[in-house]
Amino acid sequence: MHLIIPMAGKGTRMRPHTLTTPKPLIPIINRPIVAHLIDRICKICPEKITKIGFIIHPSFDEAIKKNLYDLAKQYGIESQIYYQTKPLGTAHAIFCAKTLLQEKVIIAFADTLFQSNQMIDTTQDNIVWVKKINDPTGFGVVCVDHQKKIQKFVEKPTHFISDLAIIGIYYFKKAQNLRQSLQYIIQNKMQKVKEYQLTDALKHMQENTTFSIQMMDDWMDFGNVKFTLQAHEKMLDQHHFNNQSIDHDCRSCLIPPVWLGKNVKIKNAMIGPYVSIGDHTVIENAKISHSIVQKNAQVKNAIIDHCFLDDFVSVNKGKLVESSLGAYSVVSQ
Repeated sequence: MHLIIPMAGKGTRMRPHTLTTPKPLIPIINRPIVAHLIDRICKICPEKITKIGFIIHPSFDEAIKKNLYDLAKQYGIESQIYYQTKPLGTAHAIFCAKTLLQEKVIIAFADTLFQSNQMIDTTQDNIVWVKKINDPTGFGVVCVDHQKKIQKFVEKPTHFISDLAIIGIYYFKKAQNLRQSLQYIIQNKMQKVKEYQLTDALKHMQENTTFSIQMMDDWMDFGNVKFTLQAHEKMLDQHHFNNQSIDHDCRSCLIPPVWLGKNVKIKNAMIGPYVSIGDHTVIENAKISHSIVQKNAQVKNAIIDHCFLDDFVSVNKGKLVESSLGAYSVVSQ
């Protein structure tokens, strides 16, 4: 079994955080988003994943590539880096890793996580993971028959035709069929807004094969900062953290769920609910709720709510609500 993870996008909707770190490598509860993704896929895959293909942009530096190689090694999986040099769409990105498109393949886009206890049914020809949502107009959706076989793929419908949104995870029993369809739409320049869409390749595949759906229990989208904070809260709900050994004084209070990294110092502060704080961060005379505070930050004399503060951020006095501060930002009032 191969796993392909497209992650060559610029992450513009996650700025300023993606100015210093590619979106899939942004830490959430001390682990990169892509690490959480690999972990969850390994848990529902009944077969050993033997190789991971990371599709990245050539601008990613050597340290980032090393992090990806090291991440795969943690799971005992061989890895390969592929490059998408131009933003030509999801189908083009996957085709950049065409050497891995053989036999059984899982494709998982790196800005989405899921919750599922259902194992992948590798006897199916092809599977598309879906989640029921109230407003599907911003997503690709599928229409299915009574046997849950996909009859139609529709990209961002303008009116309601289905509430089954495609979440960005796929399984192909014979990935060479996908490779042929990707090659077909690229050779025939079947573009939409100057991009090659994966759904067009799947439509072409339907001429010779069938697609089933697999429902997800939950879906977490990291498309922008607001969605990332929402996903962060769901992830905190799924874990129990022991913060008894954290260095905080008797005037401080932790309101679960809270995750605290190493060497976090808390003085006269109220932390939580739904807060994660990275290693070596100092919090004094502050109240923080529904927020992410990354490593080596300092928050003093401040109220922080529904915020994302990156590494080495310094906030000294004031109130921040629904704010997003990139690395090394300073706020002093």
